[in-house]
Amino acid sequence: MKTLCLLPVATDARISRRLTALERRGVPLQVLAFERAGYPGKPMDLGFQSLGHIDHGKYFGRLGALVAAVPLVRAAMADADVVYSFGLDLHALAWGVARTLRRRPALVYEVADIHPTLVGAGPLARCLRAIERRLLRDTPLNVVTSQAFLTGFYAGVQKIAHVPHLLIENKPNLGPVAAAPTRDVDAGPITIGYFGMLRCERSWQALEEITVRGNGRIRVYFRGVPLGLSDFSRRVAGNPWMEYGGPYNAPDDLPGMYSRIDLSWNAHRVDDNNSLLWNRTNRFYEACAFRTPLVAQVGSQDGDVVADRGIGVCVDLADIDAVARRILAIDGDQFARWQRRVAGLPASVYTETTEHEELAHHIFRLANAV
Repeated sequence: MKTLCLLPVATDARISRRLTALERRGVPLQVLAFERAGYPGKPMDLGFQSLGHIDHGKYFGRLGALVAAVPLVRAAMADADVVYSFGLDLHALAWGVARTLRRRPALVYEVADIHPTLVGAGPLARCLRAIERRLLRDTPLNVVTSQAFLTGFYAGVQKIAHVPHLLIENKPNLGPVAAAPTRDVDAGPITIGYFGMLRCERSWQALEEITVRGNGRIRVYFRGVPLGLSDFSRRVAGNPWMEYGGPYNAPDDLPGMYSRIDLSWNAHRVDDNNSLLWNRTNRFYEACAFRTPLVAQVGSQDGDVVADRGIGVCVDLADIDAVARRILAIDGDQFARWQRRVAGLPASVYTETTEHEELAHHIFRLANAV
């Protein structure tokens, strides 16, 4: 048996967790992955064969690289029983190559993000949705990282009543995590941590406004890779209440990062098509695991949990003035209540249980049916 995995990047911590978990459960893997300069993380321990280099964020600019990868992918698929693709473009590549083979492997498609283009009303969006609907007809298993992808996108936008799926949220495998120390935020500055791909201009504007108005009461600690934020380095250097600690490797660097902050920034802009309201973020699960209260976007999937569980504050980045006023109004009693509640969360909220056993079972079943 052989499972071929097609990856859009070789250093994504979520994908690395998925493949490591499958290998531990006896699934034989071969990994083909694109490489990207400056993408945070470390290459997976499993090793991989490179499909070439692509630039981050240039979705349609990948077409040339995808075409160039066809011979290598076809050779690897020739004896594969299952092909596990991460993302629509690689799933389309796998589907197309499979049509040229006499023995076609079973296809698995993982969805961790809905690209905004797919949700639009224009001809390109309609064409891409039609392509995905066609691919789904030949896809016996879809792995989704958010239940809202099924209700919001596939049922609501694609009008597909049933998608054969397995839900596996972005829960990290961190092992035992030390409890966060209790702290009186009235006695000193509150430190907000904004970690990951730093690409939300509205978040940047809000954090800048909060620190300036707070005049030292709020500090911000950035870790990750800034993408598309104008003059990021200059603006951080010019703000005495902001610090950038550079890129990081997950999960190795996470304990030190979360030990330095009081609140995890999990708010984000919302596109006109609202696709970001369906996502579940790595930051949410990491913050819960490290017993750190959150600042979340109101109405998002993570924000709904933050509000329901009382583990932080929800804000709306459509109104930066209101965001700044709300964050600056946080007092010690509120923070202590959030911290008690996040410390009391059931582990199942932020750590996996039997998800990967179920996924491995499905993969073996599909392989046996080929």
